Amino acid sequence: MIEDLDKDQVYIEEQLLNPAQIGVIQERFNEILGNKNSEFANSYTSWDTEITDNYRAGIVLLKNLDNDAVRPVIKDACERMTGKDCTKAILSVFTAGSYIPWHDDKKFDAAITIHVDDYDWQDGGMFLYTDPSDNFSGIRGYIPRAGAGVYVKNAWHMVTPVLPTRPPRLTVQCWFIED
Repeated sequence: MIEDLDKDQVYIEEQLLNPAQIGVIQERFNEILGNKNSEFANSYTSWDTEITDNYRAGIVLLKNLDNDAVRPVIKDACERMTGKDCTKAILSVFTAGSYIPWHDDKKFDAAITIHVDDYDWQDGGMFLYTDPSDNFSGIRGYIPRAGAGVYVKNAWHMVTPVLPTRPPRLTVQCWFIED
């Protein structure tokens, strides 16, 4: 568990989810993605234009998971990492060419990204960040691994473009908003 939730930081938990939990989320995602009647929001209509790089970034499909069958797994992961449940949970499907430019999630107190699949550095979809704990000196990168959780509080970060040859990058975005 993160010791100081008030500290600006990026914290990576390599095994936030166990293989059974990953399987539950992957199975649910396959159901959602395989259902032609599934309705998605998208990054162009749901995000501020600077997050879509003024609509130059490929579309990220978004599905609210707040009342979904996988919500208990997400709640458990957030509570184990932070001691509390997140305010909002979203399935994000990064399609070919999609990315998120540098941003700092100012609207939220903190966020966790739960990675649902493995990626190779050559696939794109890498998480890049500046670490507040070292005075933002330099850029660091993280190659997504299934089951990993990345906690971000007041740190600039981005996702590199997903290459056309790679299947969609699947994540659960969890945001925390304090009262």
